[in-house]
Amino acid sequence: MSSPRGRLPRGGWLAIGVAGGAAAASSGVPVAAVLVVGLMVFAVSHASLRGSRSARSAGVAAGVGAVALAIRVLLGPTAAATPPLPDDRGPWTATVDSVGSPRDGDQVARLRLHTEGGEVAVAATLPAYPTVAAGDVVEVDGRLRPPPDDDPYGDYLRRSGAAGTLDGRAMTLKEAAPLGLQTLRGASGDALRLALPEPEAGLAAGILVGLRERVDRTLAAEFATAGVSHVVAISGWNIAIVAGLVAGVLRGRSRRVITLGILGTVIAYVVAAGASPSVVRAAVMAGVALMARESGRAGRAPAALGMAAALLLIVEPAM
Repeated sequence: MSSPRGRLPRGGWLAIGVAGGAAAASSGVPVAAVLVVGLMVFAVSHASLRGSRSARSAGVAAGVGAVALAIRVLLGPTAAATPPLPDDRGPWTATVDSVGSPRDGDQVARLRLHTEGGEVAVAATLPAYPTVAAGDVVEVDGRLRPPPDDDPYGDYLRRSGAAGTLDGRAMTLKEAAPLGLQTLRGASGDALRLALPEPEAGLAAGILVGLRERVDRTLAAEFATAGVSHVVAISGWNIAIVAGLVAGVLRGRSRRVITLGILGTVIAYVVAAGASPSVVRAAVMAGVALMARESGRAGRAPAALGMAAALLLIVEPAM
């Protein structure tokens, strides 16, 4: 996994092969063609007598990545396509997936509408009352709209799996959320609101427990303008802090105890933070680096990033 300074490690070339295969398959290229190309790259690189050893190793790794991705797509299920918006006029029964920061006196939430064709995710603007939380079941009436074309917000909705937006006119709480992880995360965010003013409370909820929807939009835009939006998103920065704190607490213990302690804490933190793709990617990177060091290897960040990207894309090519 290690490589000389400035040279892309094998894990990076593996990720390039997997990502290239996923991009080709998602753009309409037949998966069989991806498989054939990957096999050809692997065979040519493996049998090549010319070129440096590092070039042959890079070609072999990229070929293996493309072949692995193609086999995953051929043999395993992939993410389901976003269902269309229902054509009936409601009201609909829906489950609240997440709740964002209030806007103009209204509640902002992501809902899963229960329709005859299945569950349909929408970004909803809801009346201020009754107050809802993640996991609540509500009956909501309003106007459904598809994602706007040629618009960044429409692109965001499609990428997040939302079929459109809902402007809620009326809402009734049918069933409160059962006690669970989402309830505990929401309660943590509410406790931060009691302890801190806004927008500091929303920012703390985003950084600590992954409730990014509670971060004030103006503040989030300012972070993006300053080039530090990664502070708001739970990713490698947060995982590194957690790992460093655990390593400090366990200082003086054996390396294996420290490794197991960090891995266990990182897994628990990922679950508590909602297991978004960026959090899982950072956790897998940490796991790869720790396992490499446990086996006596250097555990460099580029190799860990490449392996994490390859593993996540093979598990879910839609990422």
